[in-house]
Amino acid sequence: MSTATLNIASIELVSTQRVAPLNGSPSSADYNDSAREVLTDLASLSEFINGTVIPLLNCLPATDPLVLDGSAVYASAAVTDDPLFFDATAQQPLTIASVFTKLSQIVASVQTQMTNVSAQVLALQTRLATTNQNDIATALQGLATTIAAVAARVTALGG
Repeated sequence: MSTATLNIASIELVSTQRVAPLNGSPSSADYNDSAREVLTDLASLSEFINGTVIPLLNCLPATDPLVLDGSAVYASAAVTDDPLFFDATAQQPLTIASVFTKLSQIVASVQTQMTNVSAQVLALQTRLATTNQNDIATALQGLATTIAAVAARVTALGG
């Protein structure tokens, strides 16, 4: 069945309960009980499709063909005030792939900033050591060690 001709706005079940003739099932009550059980099962299936599957399909961006990877699934369609999940210029939510790309750029930026801070601390340590201000240089060594540890964590996140 072509999806162009399938209306999946909702799925409804229509059924009619029929009385069984006396020569058919052992009794029409048995027949009707079986029909009720089947209808209950089908109603549960219909409820699942309408309540879960169709809303999930409606959240997917329009792509042809339908692709279910990070570039075609929104990270969060409900969040509109966080630039990590929503593109204010395009007025649309970002896909999972876009969010991971942004996170990767943030990690790379933090790595660069940590490298710059480490270089500045090293330069200050060198200047203090040449002017015999060793107590301050020792304090800066502790700061340099802390910065190196944070830089290692940031690098681990990016790798």
